[in-house]
Amino acid sequence: MRRVSFAGGLVIALLLSACGALNDGAGVGELQSIDRFSLSADRTTLEVGFVGGAPYDPDNPCSTNYEATSEWLGDVLEVGVVKTKGMGHGVGFGNQSLACPAMGYFRTETIDLDEPFDGSEIRDANGEHRRLFRTGNELATLTGLPSGWEVQVQSESPETRGGGWIKVYGPYDDPSQQVVFVQAFDGYPHIWRAFTGDERITVDGVDGRLFHTPNGHQGIWWKPGTEGYALYAFEDVFTLEDLLALAETVQPGG
Repeated sequence: MRRVSFAGGLVIALLLSACGALNDGAGVGELQSIDRFSLSADRTTLEVGFVGGAPYDPDNPCSTNYEATSEWLGDVLEVGVVKTKGMGHGVGFGNQSLACPAMGYFRTETIDLDEPFDGSEIRDANGEHRRLFRTGNELATLTGLPSGWEVQVQSESPETRGGGWIKVYGPYDDPSQQVVFVQAFDGYPHIWRAFTGDERITVDGVDGRLFHTPNGHQGIWWKPGTEGYALYAFEDVFTLEDLLALAETVQPGG
């Protein structure tokens, strides 16, 4: 089958599928490529996102069905999405031909975990996507903050595809005096894509970018190694020079 590409969330092409001996349709048993992993707040439910065929309808031979499974490999949870019904299911045996529009849909499958996830990684069994997890002293910190500034809020960074963490630092008596620190565990911090501007700058000796937001934030992002970082704050609180100086005080986790 030829590769098709996205167009506004919909993959459009024409697929001619010859349905012969397999009554369950074409491609049954194939692993799908996973695009996204999302854990519930209590870490007991994993939602798996991928692009597949039309949602399954037993009366529609051009629809598809999938099943998600998981297996622990040490502290890594390996997840696979397998096609269980393919295009041409239910047509019958013989040499009939079926013409189906290959319309790719964003599909999800849910896995209920036996206990809250406490591993270090969720990995696509097809080998194309992974999401990393860090906790405690594995997380990077800022060591050059003003006196009295502490972490006020922190959480996972869902925008960061390979896994990440967000920390909001500031004094407790003034919420406007805050700086946001984003750590990407495996690549660039994707949160910057929602902002405007893409000026090239040097951050802590490596290539980086300067960006702005409509509500008055400015920020920087950079990637000194396998991990990427971003810092942003109100421009009247932290100048660009302040952010660049703060970037030099990032202490990687370990």
